[in-house]
Amino acid sequence: MGEQFIRLLAGRVSEREQQLLVMAYSSLRRRVAETLLRLYEPTAADPEATIQLSREDMAAMVGTAPESLIRTLSEFNQNGLIELTPGHIRVVQPDKLRYAHW
Repeated sequence: MGEQFIRLLAGRVSEREQQLLVMAYSSLRRRVAETLLRLYEPTAADPEATIQLSREDMAAMVGTAPESLIRTLSEFNQNGLIELTPGHIRVVQPDKLRYAHW
């Protein structure tokens, strides 16, 4: 039991370390895409699932200002990668978000 707990904690530390590296060295588009994918993956089996998170909270997760996040989300929406509705984001093309070269 104790060994499983240590593995769980080590996995979470590793995940947080990866998130910090992404925030430090990736472009804003890449950070937004990674955050969207991280929020999308638990519901990927449901094509109608949406991400329900305020723009301010998502901006804090990404490490940017809400205005910058909104511009990037609007760009992704115009490119058909996501769909935006008030209070919801639906990931339409996760593979394009994942493999885009930003």
